[in-house]
Amino acid sequence: MQAIGEIENWVMTDLSTRKQQELPMVQSNVAGDRLKDLEEAGLAFLASAGMANNEKWQEMLEAFKMYKNEYDSTGYVPDTCAKNPKLGKWASQQRLEYKQWQLGDHTSILTKKRFTILKNEGFVFVKICDSG
Repeated sequence: MQAIGEIENWVMTDLSTRKQQELPMVQSNVAGDRLKDLEEAGLAFLASAGMANNEKWQEMLEAFKMYKNEYDSTGYVPDTCAKNPKLGKWASQQRLEYKQWQLGDHTSILTKKRFTILKNEGFVFVKICDSG
């Protein structure tokens, strides 16, 4: 079995490549031996975690659409959204990820695809003075 450090480096490289190419985390082309090494190292959760994160992001996107339609047609969700605190935290995170993405930070979870979706839905990426 490969050293854990080598496996960790490989996993991080694979995840970074998938993000840059906007490949779903669940569609893995991991070679059989490498997958076995990941499972033995306790890292088999990565594929399911990627799928869960994508589903959660989609759920929050739907919550944003409902919020926008019901409360604020401008597309701005305050960080401390009294109507939906989880949505406020998610919106704040999207703005932070957008800033990182603009600076070329490849650790940002915001992909071009997600940015385009948010932009087309009217999401406001610039923070406005929060009123709750």
